[in-house]
Amino acid sequence: MKMNSHIPRSEAASSFLSRFMKLASDMKETKEDETSPEVTALLSRTEWIEIALTYSHKEQSPLKVEVELAASDRNIEQEEYHKLPKTMISHMDYFLDLLRVGFSVQIVDECIWVASKQFDKIPDLGVVEALIPPLIDH
Repeated sequence: MKMNSHIPRSEAASSFLSRFMKLASDMKETKEDETSPEVTALLSRTEWIEIALTYSHKEQSPLKVEVELAASDRNIEQEEYHKLPKTMISHMDYFLDLLRVGFSVQIVDECIWVASKQFDKIPDLGVVEALIPPLIDH
């Protein structure tokens, strides 16, 4: 299984792993609310990627991870256009990594892709590492 090779192991990666584990654990400990049996929290947001965790007290597989990929909506300067294909390829490789660790992928809109997976428990380290979004060079 290829791990997110486009991300160097760094302090940022370690921080991401810690945030994921803490957030997933905290969500599991949250008391069920009668009005909403689900708790959703944003784990990470980059210019192209948004990662959300949802914990449901009523599901067999209570933890759901959703990764949304959408092209950046910021104005791109003319001299940056040459980086756009490389950035898109990097994000497609990221989604391939997610497929390799069992995520399903849907194209919600022509420019929005969503990868998701339900878990019975906090996923293993390999899955969490695959979730680390690619770095973008500006």
